[in-house]
Amino acid sequence: MFKIVLSIVVVILLTLPVAGWWLAKSSLPRLDGIADVNLLAKEAAIVTDDRGVPFISASSELDLYRAQGYWAASHRLFQMDMLRRLGRGELSQVFGLACLPQDKLMRQIGFARNSKDELKLLSADARKALDAYCQGVNEAISAGSGKRPPEFWVLGYYPGEWKAEDTIILMKYLQYVQEESWSLDDLRQRVMDKVGPEVASRLFEESFPAPVKTAPASKASISKTPDLSSLPQLKDLPPMARRVVETLPGIGSNGWVVSGGSTDGGGALLALDRHAQLTEPNLWYACTLSTGDFKVAGITIPGVPGVMYGRNTACSWGATAYKADTQDLFIEQFSPDIPNTYKLPEGWTAAREVIEEIPCKANFQMQNLQHKVIITRHGPVLIGYEAGGTNAVVLAWSGNDIALPAFETFYRLNKVTDWNQFRTVLKSYRGSPQSFLFADKKGNIGLQLAGNLPERKISDQTKKLRASLILPGWTGTCDWTGRMEFEAMPYSLNPKEGFLVANFTNLPDFEAPVTPYPVQRVQSLLGGFKQSGRHPGLPDMAVLQGDEYAPLTALVKETLQTNVNKQEVNDQIQLTALQTLDQWDGYLRRQSASAAIYESFIRTVARRVLMSKMGLPLTNEYLRRWPRWTVQVEHSLSQKSLDWLPPEERKFDTFVVTSFSQALRDLRSKDAKADLDVSAMSWEQYHKVTFRHMLFDAVPDWENTLGRLVNIGPEGVGGDADTVNAFNYDASGSPGKFVCSIGPVERLLIDMSDSDKFYETQPLGQSGHLMSPNRYDQLKSWLQAKPLPVAFSEEQSDRQQRHKVILTPKSSP
Repeated sequence: MFKIVLSIVVVILLTLPVAGWWLAKSSLPRLDGIADVNLLAKEAAIVTDDRGVPFISASSELDLYRAQGYWAASHRLFQMDMLRRLGRGELSQVFGLACLPQDKLMRQIGFARNSKDELKLLSADARKALDAYCQGVNEAISAGSGKRPPEFWVLGYYPGEWKAEDTIILMKYLQYVQEESWSLDDLRQRVMDKVGPEVASRLFEESFPAPVKTAPASKASISKTPDLSSLPQLKDLPPMARRVVETLPGIGSNGWVVSGGSTDGGGALLALDRHAQLTEPNLWYACTLSTGDFKVAGITIPGVPGVMYGRNTACSWGATAYKADTQDLFIEQFSPDIPNTYKLPEGWTAAREVIEEIPCKANFQMQNLQHKVIITRHGPVLIGYEAGGTNAVVLAWSGNDIALPAFETFYRLNKVTDWNQFRTVLKSYRGSPQSFLFADKKGNIGLQLAGNLPERKISDQTKKLRASLILPGWTGTCDWTGRMEFEAMPYSLNPKEGFLVANFTNLPDFEAPVTPYPVQRVQSLLGGFKQSGRHPGLPDMAVLQGDEYAPLTALVKETLQTNVNKQEVNDQIQLTALQTLDQWDGYLRRQSASAAIYESFIRTVARRVLMSKMGLPLTNEYLRRWPRWTVQVEHSLSQKSLDWLPPEERKFDTFVVTSFSQALRDLRSKDAKADLDVSAMSWEQYHKVTFRHMLFDAVPDWENTLGRLVNIGPEGVGGDADTVNAFNYDASGSPGKFVCSIGPVERLLIDMSDSDKFYETQPLGQSGHLMSPNRYDQLKSWLQAKPLPVAFSEEQSDRQQRHKVILTPKSSP
């Protein structure tokens, strides 16, 4: 009997993996043959190349969007469902109580509440296009219910229909993620509370007012200013919600255009590389859409019809995030006696109360949990009032304006034919502030800043408080006065330099909290072409996208050489490292030993300088979240100020040598490579990225068991946050570890003189399906910054064709 039972167990253990593999493999989308799709007016075709980039052709635009929706849902359905659940605040419906704090935060901010009103503002033709796309998505959902992707089998559910408002919610959620300034306000406030306004002004490169000490609010003194030290802090949010707030800072994306008169082929060039969190699957995918009369190619996000950045037959466009401050945190003073009543400059008023119902899976049962959201004139309450306090932190965000959805703008951009139309379309854009780039077939280039930028009251006090600290909401002195008019936003057309670089200059009072070095490098190299009289081509733009030159190279080498010699160091490890650096060309290549030494040294300098001022916890948070921390390293090394040395150091040269010694020990530490020779190091040994499946954003505890099965990596990468080919690292990490999580998630290269000169590369691949050959087939090319062709013409599509599926209107029974 025991042998029989044992045999059954063995068979089951052997069968389960095979059955799981078969189920996953059988759920792959159809790439060849014929598929029935309801609501198509006529046949449509999807031709894919060897990396799965679809060339979709149809007889009408509406059929085109239906076919695109069908393709997107067939290859990225789990990603689409996760993104809309994130935006709607419905993760706990699938993952249970662990995600409830995050869902509550999303309900407080209110993407879903606002989307219904915004959807009504879409033009008739944009709404038809969006509805057609939704029809295609829902056809794929319906057709694939029997062969669902593996994630749905594991989680035991299948998504419902895709609605037009889901696209609006998805885009609004991604806008919110991109605009992280409110969490930086909280960081600034706590740093200033710790070190005072003088040190904080140096650390954040702006002036801070001296704090005003006043009595705390109480029933007896309710009209007085509350004591800021008694306020609820955002760090007090529940852990799951805090993960949303404390995301690593974004690296500013790169983009530039070169006029036709300045290039080797006479055509205007556009180069764009978008930077964001490196995840699996990648956020973007490439496609080409054609009806014959209408043709567009580029990149978009699953769930969004058309292309967001790319080209049509007349022009090309791209955009990089303009990291302006679109968010402020206000303190609202609530009455201890009258519920939901808060103070205005002229008296008291009632806050708006909304009851959100959140579906939540608990104890294997579905429950609808009620969550009360309080909204003041500044925005939704984030924390404080719910716990019964009289002080609450409120989020003011221009993204919560009820305005024309950003989808309308991108839909219109697909059809622009010249600069004037381009600007007309952008005039109504109310999405995240971006620097939009333009290049056309006639060789013209342009740049236009557009987006929903708040305007604040102009006074000495509010200029200092602007964008930096938690602001008093009851005084009215820091309130927003409106939104910046489109006519006031900078633009440029065909400058004499022959090129334009996105985000090279900032608006007054809108200094972007991003590293300044990559944009400076692009500007310098393009200027060098102009100065030398050389006409660059698309290959030169590809080289520039992959540029990994470290901006502090000369300063670090000179500082170390001077002070090591001054101290007459005879430590062989330091001397070998110094000699290695002396022969270094300054490029942070993956194989470079000098790159590892350089990075360990600047991080050590930063940590030692900051810890003496802020202590360990705030130092780690500053290094992890403030994207301009290397600017502080540049100041410390160039100014040699003794005031910023740690207390154990009295001389700058000693500080440099001891920091260098510590940096080398970190690289040779037990956590890293204990027996590693300095000259045998490589930057990629320490600087690694793991592409985490987005499933683990919802349930991080699962990563310990499933991570090795579905995550991709770790992969060694070059560069850093300050190079054009930007790969960040967590500077608060342990010695010898430089964990990367943000980098180029899309690279585009377009030459408007030739329809076949269109290139795109992304970190992983086109498909989000775990068993697809196109899941991460682009990884090697991406690591090498190698451009890959995208078919724009039918002729090129025919040459690159590997698969073809015909979508036909479903036959009547």
